[in-house]
Amino acid sequence: TRPGWAPRRVLDLCAGSGAQGLHAAALFSQFRRTSVSLVDLNPRAVRFAKANVLMNGLLRVALHLGNLYDALPPRLQLGGWDLILANPPYVPSMGSGQLFVAGGPTGEAVTETIIRGLSRSLVPGGQLLLVANLANVHDGYSNKLQRWFVEGDGANSAAPTPRLSFQVLHGDVWTAEAYAGNFIGSYAETAGYRSFLQRAGIRSMTNGFIFAHRSSSRSGSSRTCKCTTRVRGVAALWHALVDQSHNGHPMAVRVVAEALVNEGSFRSCPHKVECPCRRCKCML
Repeated sequence: TRPGWAPRRVLDLCAGSGAQGLHAAALFSQFRRTSVSLVDLNPRAVRFAKANVLMNGLLRVALHLGNLYDALPPRLQLGGWDLILANPPYVPSMGSGQLFVAGGPTGEAVTETIIRGLSRSLVPGGQLLLVANLANVHDGYSNKLQRWFVEGDGANSAAPTPRLSFQVLHGDVWTAEAYAGNFIGSYAETAGYRSFLQRAGIRSMTNGFIFAHRSSSRSGSSRTCKCTTRVRGVAALWHALVDQSHNGHPMAVRVVAEALVNEGSFRSCPHKVECPCRRCKCML
């Protein structure tokens, strides 16, 4: 984000041990008295997060046990969040499995709930940064995000729905069959999981970031990058961003930072250089 900028209030959903929220607390406390709230459904995760808060001596961090926005005290459920972070369970689940991975039939049940709550949660100018698996990203994914948002918590409100822009950055896209091949189990169990994915309507799966930005009443900016789309599949950029040892990591961080600063749009396009990552032969 831009130098010196810091949110007043940060919400970390599906916080686990608190890696994202506590990093935000340490980073933004250099600039202002940022308060951070961590939410998780797993009591064990909340205990680990509390230990990490104490070991790192962080201030103005609150822990909440429960389900997403509902875990917050009533006054905090009214919204007012400048930044929402989330790493929700994202594995397509047949109805069982561990909480930290089970994401419903398509793996997006928790992601959908988070996005449906943004209209009442984000302040004008607020942002969401979410990392998860994305199902069928090749088939109208940006429209799906907008539908979740418009049909969300604010759908029955008399107030107009706030304008939210989405940007999706994802890596390699796997077919449902290839994704099912990672299932840990017998041949029969893997075949059963493959059939389950087909019944759930999953044709492809990928890792990705979802960036959302609520328009500020003070900003009428319409800056967009004319050579990119809202859903951007650049495996090289994805690899470089998540791997700090990657030769292209600094450039990837800069490109994504520009997207966040400029209201969720990739304002400038990186140079066409070959990705040095051995896992792909794509271009940045």
